[in-house]
Amino acid sequence: MTRYRGERRCSDARTASAPRQKKKQPIPIRITGQDIPSQVKKACSSTYMFKNSGTCINIKVALSGHEQQQIVENVHAVLVQAMEHVPKKWSNVRCVLS
Repeated sequence: MTRYRGERRCSDARTASAPRQKKKQPIPIRITGQDIPSQVKKACSSTYMFKNSGTCINIKVALSGHEQQQIVENVHAVLVQAMEHVPKKWSNVRCVLS
């Protein structure tokens, strides 16, 4: 069998065809309070920013069912909060995409 440049061989056929799984991150929940169900509901309805080793950050800010004004408000609120965690603040931002 001839191998071509850039060709990869996979030892397990299931690995080559298996779809990529979502990367699930743990969500912090404060359980010291009295109202644990509301804390769980709040955590499920929130969005989180996870910084990785790369240069891009993706944050979900809206759902397809949201109104345009609601999306604009969400984007503004998320950008204000995210800039607190970005080194050099706005001078380190190249673009914001929707």
